[in-house]
Amino acid sequence: MVSITNFDFATAKLNHLNWRSRLRAYVSGKQGLDESELLSHHECNLGKWIDGAGLAKYGKTAEMKELATVHEKLHRISKDIVEARKAGKTEAAERGLVSLDPLTARIAELLDTMEAKRA
Repeated sequence: MVSITNFDFATAKLNHLNWRSRLRAYVSGKQGLDESELLSHHECNLGKWIDGAGLAKYGKTAEMKELATVHEKLHRISKDIVEARKAGKTEAAERGLVSLDPLTARIAELLDTMEAKRA
């Protein structure tokens, strides 16, 4: 479990930006992708924090509720993108990538808000 005091908001935001970039490189054929990276929204570091320490500290806030929903959606769309690419549906995969941009931005905004509330 990731603790409240050890959770690094900046790293969490960077990890999601890096994931989007790596997924983009995979769709464009510039990089491979280990499918074990398609962890459920509960298994990645952010998901573990959301389900544990984050929920304990911020669970009643609107930001945490929205973060959990947006994070789950990001994982679902990421899986769809990989499946589309594997099926040779590159255009569908690219459309999926476009839909990740606002989700990634919203995750960063929500993490910023929660970090500002951290006491």
